Amino acid sequence: MEFFFKLVKSLYGLKDNAVSDCDLIVPLGYGLDKLEELPDPSIKTLKAVARIAILQGEVIAFASSNYFWAGSDEYENSLKIKYLLSLGVEKRVVVAKGITNSVTEARNILNSVIKNNIPHRRILVVCDWMHARGARIIWKKIFPGSRILIVSVDGKWDKHHVASLQQSSFRWLLACILRHVALILLGPNMVERIRHPLED
Repeated sequence: MEFFFKLVKSLYGLKDNAVSDCDLIVPLGYGLDKLEELPDPSIKTLKAVARIAILQGEVIAFASSNYFWAGSDEYENSLKIKYLLSLGVEKRVVVAKGITNSVTEARNILNSVIKNNIPHRRILVVCDWMHARGARIIWKKIFPGSRILIVSVDGKWDKHHVASLQQSSFRWLLACILRHVALILLGPNMVERIRHPLED
């Protein structure tokens, strides 16, 4: 199975962009696990963001899922801020309103950076490699005047995630490919209506 994912990553994953002179860094959100902790892909995106932000000092902006339970986005936000602080990030962090999927994530972050007068000419999006192609389409559409740079991480998915599609790497890969196709054929406005199913 490991060989399969390496092969797919070599064919479907995006090559990371060179990072320099970004205005904004965004770690994409991956919700919470059943223990109400950040899943592995969130930890890895935050680590990558912290490493870049400490060197270059850009503003960090993120949003969190609000449909797991009442207040789940605020709880996830607090975990992310605490983790970034533990990594030595003391730069400005902007937290957007709660989200239901990757399209609302980009829209809500756009609203927050505009409201806070934050430059966003060049945006670095850090995400799980399976998510990268779809994320690039979304961010280019929502931020048409910005240059979107992608850096990806190799997140581990398992049965502990609250959202059923994120309970295995194979399910998440399939979901990401289907979303990528839907974004090409239907566009972000249609994909925005989709919400990840939760485990019963």
